Amino acid sequence: MNHPVLIAAGRTQASKDELQFIVTNLIGTYYPVEAVLTADIKEARKDALYICEDTEASQLLTVIPEENLFPLHLEVVSEHFFVLNKVPEGETLYVFNDTRPFADHLLEQCVDAHLNASAFERITFEDTDPAIVEKALKEAKYITGTDFLTKKGRILQTTYKPLLREDVTIFPARRAPSMETSAPLIHRLLSERIEELKQSLAEVKKEGNEEKAAALLEEANTANLEFRLAALQSVTIGVQPFRLKESDLTEVDEGPIPEGTILQIEMKIGILEKAKADIINLISSPIIVPADKEEAERKLGK
Repeated sequence: MNHPVLIAAGRTQASKDELQFIVTNLIGTYYPVEAVLTADIKEARKDALYICEDTEASQLLTVIPEENLFPLHLEVVSEHFFVLNKVPEGETLYVFNDTRPFADHLLEQCVDAHLNASAFERITFEDTDPAIVEKALKEAKYITGTDFLTKKGRILQTTYKPLLREDVTIFPARRAPSMETSAPLIHRLLSERIEELKQSLAEVKKEGNEEKAAALLEEANTANLEFRLAALQSVTIGVQPFRLKESDLTEVDEGPIPEGTILQIEMKIGILEKAKADIINLISSPIIVPADKEEAERKLGK
């Protein structure tokens, strides 16, 4: 049984690269993730599941069936706001992005997080006069923005590097999907994996090949591990965005292990079936401390 191709679709090179990284970080490497530009998708591949940012979903739904499109809501991980407190009081923190909507959202989050910085400004290079962008970058001592725009090798530190101050400090921000939007993707992939295992089990039973049965048991064990990691990752990723390891999992009592390879495979598939029933109920929200309205309006210059 061929498993589906995963395609991360982004509006720009940076956004598709970021989404590809985020999805791989969430689900592991069993399903390789391709990355394409949203504008290049003219029709949907029948063997593919597509992942996009929720802001791109309406456009992609004109060519991709709803059941094969998985929009993710991405937020800057909460630990980043602790890092941003390194900006001293009295200084201005600049938010660097391609367009205004996400820049404005991150600005509001910075204000809500009660950072030390006294003021916040946006620098959006796609929808702002280049002269204004140039002036702001020459002035900016402290800059933040998504890591795929601001980290080493990306547009801020390549195309715009000649404009940056020698003493500039850049804070690249990791983004992660909310639990409630990543759960449907994990659920769908888990469903696909269960069907693969069931089909392989039927073939093993028919052939009676013990060597193939042992290999399938190992595959079922791996699937259980991978999806336990993915479920835990979806819960913790907004706080701790790095890929979890097997050692991060707690021991789970799976009950008595039956004798015989086939029965053990069936038990592992049953555990995956239970996980499939549970995981769709995962929900989450960012942990952000609200600021008072007066301070928010002052820092945003309203």
